[in-house]
Amino acid sequence: MLKRSWQPYLLIVLGSAVILGALAWQIARDWPVVATNGTWRMPKSLAGKSLIAQKSGAVALAEIESLHGKGFEMTDGTVVRYGDAMVWVAKAKDEATAQAMVDTMTRRIAAARIAEVRSPFTPTGTRLINGRTVWTLTGMGQSHFYWQTSDKVTWLAISPAQAEQGLRKLMLALK
Repeated sequence: MLKRSWQPYLLIVLGSAVILGALAWQIARDWPVVATNGTWRMPKSLAGKSLIAQKSGAVALAEIESLHGKGFEMTDGTVVRYGDAMVWVAKAKDEATAQAMVDTMTRRIAAARIAEVRSPFTPTGTRLINGRTVWTLTGMGQSHFYWQTSDKVTWLAISPAQAEQGLRKLMLALK
């Protein structure tokens, strides 16, 4: 009868511990969230980039309105910067108003392409993620995504290399 060595088992246990530790580290470094004014909970990091600035309330709404035009009844908003990635979230007075915001953005972007008006965005389609329709665009060297969740409309601008990871993380955080 051959005598079994305990060394291979020790290596398996140590290797498993290292792998589990690495997974725990990855989850833990992305897990914490930051609350601003008790209203907005945003990931502490997005696609490996740390949150470096966040505006909320009237200041954020003024920035959102300057980008997307006025005329929508927004009750709150936040603008968050993660390195070169930006997130804008507008809270509309209700779900119908949020839908109207998305519809208007989609129409304006499409109309600019049809009329050959100079637009920084090129639509690349839509897709369904976690039950939400996400519009995808490219422009200004970034990937852009926007979608509606209940009474909120979110826009993400992020580098193409980080796009998929950032989009999925943000959508999970903003359920």
